[in-house]
Formats: sequence, structure tokens, C-alpha cells
Amino acid sequence: MNADLGRQVDQTNDASRCSSHEHSLHRAATSHSRRFRVILLCYLISFSLPALKTSGNFGTLWGIQAFAGSALALFDLYPYWLANPALWLGLYFFHHGRWRIAASCGLVATLLALSVPVIQRWEVQLRPPPPDLSSTLLPGYYVWLASSVLLAFWSIRLWLADGRSDDAVAGDDLLGATNSRQATVPLKPVPLSPSRLNG
Repeated sequence: MNADLGRQVDQTNDASRCSSHEHSLHRAATSHSRRFRVILLCYLISFSLPALKTSGNFGTLWGIQAFAGSALALFDLYPYWLANPALWLGLYFFHHGRWRIAASCGLVATLLALSVPVIQRWEVQLRPPPPDLSSTLLPGYYVWLASSVLLAFWSIRLWLADGRSDDAVAGDDLLGATNSRQATVPLKPVPLSPSRLNG
């Protein structure tokens, strides 16, 4: 009787844990999809915003123009355009729940994007441009940078949270197995001696 009761309690606990786990997975998937869309939206919006203002003949460069120009700058060994494929890879792995790889791609993309003002400052110190060739970073650049920062930040958070949830699930399974063993241990009858019966 005690064994049957223990099995019923275990089945109830297992069903409750499964239902809670499925609900958590659905909520997590919805949250991940929302974050993915936010990162992608920031990246795409950056192409439609002014990214760089020059006082020379180029005037103001929009994000799509800066994208094309930075791709050509690869021939001059300027690496910042490579932040784009790093972000693309990061978004792919983020979408598939590969948080560690997505975090690595996001960090690489962030560092490459941050190289834009560093290289600009280095060029000014190395060879000061004429006054009519100075440039200023505009909102399009910062929105583009924000997409890489968000990818790295959320991927790292999800990577760490995923590790903690795995530990918690393992602990619940161990606790459930322990309770199951305790509930199914048969009770041994205690023999009664004649002295106890008479006394």
C-alpha cells in the first residue's frame, strides 16, 4: 500500500515538473525570438540612418553607403566591415540556441565595430586631415554598434542562465530519484515475541 502511494506521488510530481518545464520552454522560446527580432531590427534600421558626416565632398554618408564604403576599405586592411559577417553568424547561432558561439560572435562584432573611432583617431594622429576632410560619427553608427552589443550581452546572459537551469534540472532529478527510492522501500514486519503478547 505504501509502495502504491509512493508511486502515485512520484507520478504526480513528474507530471507537475513536466508541465512546468514545458511552460518554461515555451516562455523562453518566445523571449529568445523577441530578442532576436530586436537585434535584427537594430541592425537593419542602422542602414537607413545617417552614419558618418564629412565636411568634404562626400557630405553625409547613410548606413547603407557606409556599409559599402567600409567593404571597399578592406583592401586598405581596415577590418571594421568584418563586424557585419560576425554579426550574421552570431544571429544564426542565437536563433538556434547556441549561446556560447553567439556570444563569441557578438564580442568579435563589437570589437570590430569599436575599431571605427579608434582607427579614425589613429589616422588623425598619424596624418592630420585638412579641415575640410574631418568626419563625425552619427546615430546610424551607434545603432549599428548597439546591435552587436545586444547580441553579445543577451547571448552571455542566456549562456549563463542555461548552465544554471541545467544544474537545477539535475538537482530536481536527483531529489525525485531519492524520494522515489524512499517511498518504495518496503516496510519489514516486526516479529512479536510471546512475552510482548502476554505483557
